[in-house]
Amino acid sequence: MFALDKFLPDEPITSAREDLLDRADSAHKFAQYILRINASKGLVVGIQGPWGHGKTSYMNLMKEQFQQESVHGVIEFNPWMFSGSEDLVGQFFAQISASFTSNNAAHDRRKLFLAQNLLRYARILSPLTKVISIPLVSAGIEVATNALDESVLNAGKSPSLAEVRGLITEDLARLEKPVVILVDDIDRLSTSEIREIFKFVRLTGNFPNLIYVLAFDRERVEEALSDGNPGGRAYLDKILQLSYTVPRVPREHLQKQLLQSLEEVTDERSWNKILQDPRIFDVFWEILNPLFSSLRDVSRFELAARPVFQTLTRQMNPLDLVVLESLKILRPDLMSQLGRLRGELGGMTNEQFFSRSETEVWPIGIRNILERFPDDQQLLTAVLDRIFAAARGQGLSGEDSSQLLRDRRVGASRFFSLYLEGVPDSDLRAFSCSKQLFVAMNDASSFSSELGMVADDDLQDVVGELRNFRAEFSVDTAVPASIAILNSVHRMPWNGPDRGLLGATREQTVRGVVRDLLAAESEPSCRQHMVDSIWRSLTSYSSKFVLWRAMSSFYSFQEFSEVEVLRELAERLCNEFLTEPPADRESEWDAARVLAFIATVREPSLLSPILANPEVSAQVLNSARFIQRPCQSVTRETDERTHLQWNSLVAVFGTSQGVLDAVDTAGDLIDEEVAQLAQRIAESEQLA
Repeated sequence: MFALDKFLPDEPITSAREDLLDRADSAHKFAQYILRINASKGLVVGIQGPWGHGKTSYMNLMKEQFQQESVHGVIEFNPWMFSGSEDLVGQFFAQISASFTSNNAAHDRRKLFLAQNLLRYARILSPLTKVISIPLVSAGIEVATNALDESVLNAGKSPSLAEVRGLITEDLARLEKPVVILVDDIDRLSTSEIREIFKFVRLTGNFPNLIYVLAFDRERVEEALSDGNPGGRAYLDKILQLSYTVPRVPREHLQKQLLQSLEEVTDERSWNKILQDPRIFDVFWEILNPLFSSLRDVSRFELAARPVFQTLTRQMNPLDLVVLESLKILRPDLMSQLGRLRGELGGMTNEQFFSRSETEVWPIGIRNILERFPDDQQLLTAVLDRIFAAARGQGLSGEDSSQLLRDRRVGASRFFSLYLEGVPDSDLRAFSCSKQLFVAMNDASSFSSELGMVADDDLQDVVGELRNFRAEFSVDTAVPASIAILNSVHRMPWNGPDRGLLGATREQTVRGVVRDLLAAESEPSCRQHMVDSIWRSLTSYSSKFVLWRAMSSFYSFQEFSEVEVLRELAERLCNEFLTEPPADRESEWDAARVLAFIATVREPSLLSPILANPEVSAQVLNSARFIQRPCQSVTRETDERTHLQWNSLVAVFGTSQGVLDAVDTAGDLIDEEVAQLAQRIAESEQLA
């Protein structure tokens, strides 16, 4: 939708043919009016307006008219091109002088003398000007020749400022037509350079037949001329004989250009998503409309945002991206502060929420920003409410947070991090992969294939992220998806990734997802049939035990012995295991808990024949390992370390000594870390 080679960033128009704001007629008539004013004692005209409001374009339209009128010439001087040079005055006078040494004036000795005297005048005003010369096209005329009184030269005297000024005045007065000098971008200069420009305009502004047209932001120039004193406005008013303020771009036109720009920087799919976003009306009027105050703002946005949209528009919510890019380009300080508050943009912590006063609705970091940017409080509040919905109060519910993720909103911190850092973190990569899984969930074969392509080390993360789509789980997909996930748990490393505050184990992760899949069916009897279908397709008792635990979560306030369906499933698990112990022991990734459960439901002695096999005991012992992740508490003193499900092992092997005996029997079949942990725990129990 956007042709970069056709886009001219922030370019002013140069003729009436390009005028989209209907300003050409006004500019042409103003130029004609200026030329009707008596300029026998010079004339200084100010073209004023805020930065980015089209002063240069308006001056170009005036120039177009000046060139059609009867004038000696139109000289354009942009001091910003020479900003930082040691001799701004010299550059200015060199350019004026050059206008009198053109080919048409080559044989006009009087005009060449005028050019030379202008340079002499500049040299007196600024000694550095001596290094600047002007090209004279007639080799027969010596630059050293001048119109000074012969007696002055013969006496060897240096011409005074008054003498040179008098000669210039005489020569300019003889011109039949005025010279128009256009000076643009004054407000881009440093304070000292602005003062210098207006100093030599003051010193030359009353030369006959010189018409200065100066374009500047009045507020900036008055500030520079004041330099801490209140006299800047009065000083400026003494120099200007005529002023014109460029009108603001009509708001309706600016809004139209902004919408066109937004459409240009996005692809068709993203643009349609923006238009369909229910927030678009509020975002446009509360955020974008106040942010963009000129066409230059729109041009800057269009040029700077394009590469960002090419990279991120398919990875995150496009309307959020529009707002963040607008803030970054037009309110960089504000955006920088927001970027430092990723955590607080998710809402208050429990401690902050319950200790706040009744009037406090924002976390302290956000309150500080609101105080720091008082002029932008209304804008910032709109950004927080429309873009970072979780920032107010205690944040969002779990389902609302999941919806932010599904919509790829920056209110979900991982997408805000993607915007700030440009690359997705591991959580976001897992979420993106889980989204592909969810899309494939409607086809059992595709879902199993997608699941099989996930790397083992990433599998727990990806499966866990499926919970963000639980509101869209369906009865039709619950059974095949549960089967595929439960039969893949053995691929997840036992010391899997740290997820959340406490680092959920693989069993906890899978149990939560399966529970959400079962919850798609609200009728208990139908849910029971789903469980039966899933059960018959599971390949390990460990996965069947997870399914039992997922089912039991629907009866969390009841003993399982009091719930018929749970009691029947427990008996089914025990009967199947005792009748047909697992042939593939490697797939029994949760053997310790499974056998501990069976020992609780049945007589522990029934397990003795099975445990007599050292390989079975070794598998039970090795499966009892788990990682305790650091809890992000106030102290944060808990270290990450490996632990054993000691209570489960005692339930399986009868006593602590029974666990140690099993360790000795298993020998080299168990991990050395497991043996050391078992010995340490048993010794600590004896000491206790």
